[in-house]
Amino acid sequence: MKTNSPAYSDFTALSLKVVGLMMLVSAVFDYIMLAIPFNIGQTEWQLSFIGQMVDQGVRPLVGLCLLSVGYWIANRHNDPKDVRFQFRDIRFWGIILASVLGLFYLLFVPVHLNNVRVATDQALQQIAERASQADLQVQQQVQQIESILKNDNQYKELEQALASGQVQGEQLTRLQGLKQQIDVLKQNPQALNQQLEQTKTRLATDRKNAEDQARSEAVKLGVRTGVTSLLLAIAYALVSWTGLKTIRDGQNS
Repeated sequence: MKTNSPAYSDFTALSLKVVGLMMLVSAVFDYIMLAIPFNIGQTEWQLSFIGQMVDQGVRPLVGLCLLSVGYWIANRHNDPKDVRFQFRDIRFWGIILASVLGLFYLLFVPVHLNNVRVATDQALQQIAERASQADLQVQQQVQQIESILKNDNQYKELEQALASGQVQGEQLTRLQGLKQQIDVLKQNPQALNQQLEQTKTRLATDRKNAEDQARSEAVKLGVRTGVTSLLLAIAYALVSWTGLKTIRDGQNS
């Protein structure tokens, strides 16, 4: 049995057309679902939408290639006039889809990079706010300890509150820790400054690590999605250019 017979070629061509068309239709349907709910004004929505579009960008490209190969195999044994494109031809709409997707993926590059920059600025601002709140809490705790150390009445009130049994939960744990710190500081007053410096150093280190991680994730996200989107734009542009060239050659034949 010859594998290059017209019947076998027709079956192969039809199979490639069906699979390619199914991949295209399912990809377009998924793209529509990704856009729901449509909140184009939100940076988070744009980041999520573009990221998922890029992740699924190869599927319609493969579908277009399968569809093109299917028509190429079919036209090898048909009248050359059948190669000409018409508006109702699936190949024509495949070229239109490739052109649109190529334009979208090209526009995604600057939009995504700008969104990554905005999201990184927001993340860094949140890190700075959390660090400021933590520093303020440390300062307030130090002031409270210094006040109790200078006032024996406040220390007695703290002991009475703990002994009364009325304090429970997180407040009890906090007051017990405060009393332990005060007892240690009474034996070594210089320890307060040492603890304060250690706490400030730890907070500064945590802030720097958080900022470095946010910047690192931003770079990886921007490069990965941006480069992939650019490559997809080039691939779709080549597919659409090849299709348009085929249309022009078919019209001139």
